[in-house]
Amino acid sequence: MDFANGHAVFPTVTRVNAAALATGTQPATNGIPGNQMYVPALDPARAFSTDDHRALLRLDQATGGRLVPVATLGERLHAHGLRLAAVSSGSTGSALLLNPRAPAGVGVLVTAASIPARPSPTRPTSARRF
Repeated sequence: MDFANGHAVFPTVTRVNAAALATGTQPATNGIPGNQMYVPALDPARAFSTDDHRALLRLDQATGGRLVPVATLGERLHAHGLRLAAVSSGSTGSALLLNPRAPAGVGVLVTAASIPARPSPTRPTSARRF
């Protein structure tokens, strides 16, 4: 494949673009507007960094299992009996955003750090450890 005309979404920061790749949507639609996010339900005093998968998993829990509120590539493939294997050498947050439903068993996530599998309230309960 040739991506000669490919470019990043704005803002051109890592986790915003990971979510854009996973969903095919812009930040205003996929819910990941920056590498730092202020979500009062998680911490009313300050923003959190999206580089840590644990913070993103807390956001996932606070939103009822919708870390990103649109279908991801992993979910679309899963609906057709296929699996997405997302591979990342970046932060655990960046890795998770490439396949945010992986901890719930929707596809797999390959990263240098361990992101524990856990059931999602809106997804299958069979989970894998990565």
